[in-house]
Amino acid sequence: MKLRALLGVLAVLVGGAFAASAAPAGAAPVAYPPSVCSTLSLDTTHPALGEKVTVTGSHFEPNGSIALVLVPESGGSTVPAGQVTANATGAFTTSVAMPAETVNQGTYSLTATNGFTRSGVCTADPSVSLLLGDGGAAGASSASGSGTAFTGVDIALLLGIGAALVAGGGALVLRGRRRVTA
Repeated sequence: MKLRALLGVLAVLVGGAFAASAAPAGAAPVAYPPSVCSTLSLDTTHPALGEKVTVTGSHFEPNGSIALVLVPESGGSTVPAGQVTANATGAFTTSVAMPAETVNQGTYSLTATNGFTRSGVCTADPSVSLLLGDGGAAGASSASGSGTAFTGVDIALLLGIGAALVAGGGALVLRGRRRVTA
């Protein structure tokens, strides 16, 4: 009987740990060690020529001026994509139209120049790789409109299994306690 109670408690602990380890779908992973380098991100990495892309940056020089440029990975001239000023915390969000007349389809890096170096460890100019397409197969967006493939795991099933394990463990504990008192 003590063995059943011990197994019940163990099932509750394992189920609770399993359910707690499944992060919500929208939760961003926490980087370790914490980064203090300038960072740059886009709302899509497969825009069509002429499409607007939301660019977000952080850890730049507070109130500093930042130039956004497209750099072709195949070589060639850089193309100005926009100018933005960081806020007092060094962050910014802006919308940039991918030039349709001055660039061809292909792979580019969107670089934020004048990002500053901290402790000599970080890249001064962070960049994000993107594939400019024609809006067809290469630049097609998913149903959600994000433009990138979903490569994660649907956690609803994992949360359901975790909840079932917790409930089963709790039932075993209660059943064991009733037998001990009877």
